[in-house]
Amino acid sequence: MADGDHETDFLVIGSGGGLCGAVAASAAGLDVLVVEKSEYLGGSTGISGGVLWLPDNPLMRL
Repeated sequence: MADGDHETDFLVIGSGGGLCGAVAASAAGLDVLVVEKSEYLGGSTGISGGVLWLPDNPLMRL
């Protein structure tokens, strides 16, 4: 990839929540490319401690 050209079936920019899609695409047999600017995986999802914000979930209604 020295010239910067790469062909892929599924591109993920940022490794936060997109990694779930990358795993699913890979399991479906697609060629997956994950592009992350940081040296660490997870992006803002990793910084948040991996907590998901799910509005209007059943636990919020209690």
